[in-house]
Amino acid sequence: MKAPETIERQRKQLHRWLEEWQLDQELSEPRGFYPKPWHPQIDFSAEPTPAPGQIRLWPARDAEDDPFYGLLLAGGYGRWRVLPFSGYSLPATSGEWQLRQEPPLRVLQIWNLREINGQGAKSSWWAETVSTAHLFPLEAYLTAWKAGEFPETNPPEQVGPPLVHPLDPRHEYMESEFERVDRALGEFETAAEPNPGLDLAAEPPPDFPTNE
Repeated sequence: MKAPETIERQRKQLHRWLEEWQLDQELSEPRGFYPKPWHPQIDFSAEPTPAPGQIRLWPARDAEDDPFYGLLLAGGYGRWRVLPFSGYSLPATSGEWQLRQEPPLRVLQIWNLREINGQGAKSSWWAETVSTAHLFPLEAYLTAWKAGEFPETNPPEQVGPPLVHPLDPRHEYMESEFERVDRALGEFETAAEPNPGLDLAAEPPPDFPTNE
């Protein structure tokens, strides 16, 4: 059973994330009918060669989307893993990782990991490079999370609260974000994660205390 202080911390963290998400929903217009995705002809030849730890920016592929930011990690032969950045300041679930505190790029969506081909990695702009010191703990947590483990992080707020209830609005958030990343990287994908996000349903319940 989780300690009461851990449960209270997770409650407060979830409340803060929900406030940010709900405000974003109020300010956003619902997606309607838009033209087909477009494929701009852009010359990326002057950009640095893709490398692990780079934050890359892909052009928008839809009239209503912003350009897409992701963190590159080494993948299989000739391929690259991409961890999308969330648009929020806090991690939503234990499948999200707060890479750093300063805006605008702070939280990575581990649950939304994609694997793309080499051309897809090159079809982007280099923004900056994350230090190796930040990548080591991220890779360790990524490995554990894919194995169904949820190790404590330091600080503990580096990952979000577990996702348990089927009506949790974070499910809606994840569905929308999965579609957003599909629009940005879908044409470059070589091996998408099967049933992305469903592993979160297996997270251990948070053991919230009751009055009984």
